[in-house]
Amino acid sequence: MSLWAQVYINAERVGLIEVQRDEHLDLTGGRAQLDAAVCSYTARLDCREIGKVRHRYGDRAWRLLAEACDLIARDGGH
Repeated sequence: MSLWAQVYINAERVGLIEVQRDEHLDLTGGRAQLDAAVCSYTARLDCREIGKVRHRYGDRAWRLLAEACDLIARDGGH
C-alpha cells in the first residue's frame, strides 16, 4: 500500500508526502487479523526519504498520514 498527499498553502504547493509499506501484508487472514497487523512504512517528502514509521493497519490511512507528518515536522521539512 502507498499513500500520497499533496500539501498546499493557499495556491502554493509546499510538498508531496509519500508513505509506502516496506513489507508484504497477507490480506487473506480475515478482518480481525488484518486490523491487528503492524507494518513498517517509509515516509518521503518530495522523493526524499524522511524516515520509518510503524503503523497498525486497523488505525487506517489518516493515522498513517499523521505519523508521517510527525516525522516531517521533526525533520523540519527541508
